[in-house]
Amino acid sequence: MSRPLIDSRRTVRILEPAFELRLPFYLVLATTIFVVAFAWNGWAAFRRLAELTLADSPDAFIGTIWEQTHAFLIVSGAMLTGYLALVSGVCLAFTHRLIGPRIALTRQIEAMKNGDYGSRVKLRKYDVVFRELARDLNDLASILEHSEKRRQPEARL
Repeated sequence: MSRPLIDSRRTVRILEPAFELRLPFYLVLATTIFVVAFAWNGWAAFRRLAELTLADSPDAFIGTIWEQTHAFLIVSGAMLTGYLALVSGVCLAFTHRLIGPRIALTRQIEAMKNGDYGSRVKLRKYDVVFRELARDLNDLASILEHSEKRRQPEARL
């Protein structure tokens, strides 16, 4: 008896967290290292400039500079947060699109191992990387299903 495949593609958002979250983590880590190095270099340059120019400046001018610096840091932090969210989202979406067809193919193979030769792999239109493999797997399932149907009348005799 054939066992229907459960299509949980609509309910599961992260199919394989260990894989899907690794790429965004590495990109965010690399970005963080770059941003820290860039900020440290900028702060070192700004500190030297501030020591030279602000030492002889009036207090009102110093207050204005620190207010602008504070606003700059807030805007930069917000931009960095947005960038990190964007990188994480894009990486998650692309790895999800790579993992999804693999999950469908794995389910098909499991179904065939359990004797369900009537099930077929259905991929999304844009899953072009795995399309040929899915077609070959569906062809194999058809051949096995046809072979199984031919053997059933022989087994009844």
